[in-house]
Amino acid sequence: MLTQTKLKEVLHYAPETGDFTWLKAVGSRAQVGCLAGCSSSHGYTRIIVCGTEYKAHRLAWLYTYGVFLDKHKP
Repeated sequence: MLTQTKLKEVLHYAPETGDFTWLKAVGSRAQVGCLAGCSSSHGYTRIIVCGTEYKAHRLAWLYTYGVFLDKHKP
C-alpha cells in the first residue's frame, strides 16, 4: 500500500496549483521535474505510482494528511 512517505519520495505536490511533479525518474515519460499524470475521459487526473493508478485528488489528500480519504464514509 502506498504511504505518505513513499509518495513524498517520488512526487512533489503544489497545493496552490494542484500539480504533482516527479522527484525521481520512474520511466521514460516520468522524468525529474516533469508534471505527473494525464487526464482521464472523465476529467480526472490519473497518476501511476509504484505500479498502481491513483486519481490525483486522492494522492493530494494522502500527501497532505497522511491517509487516504475513505470514499465510503459520508
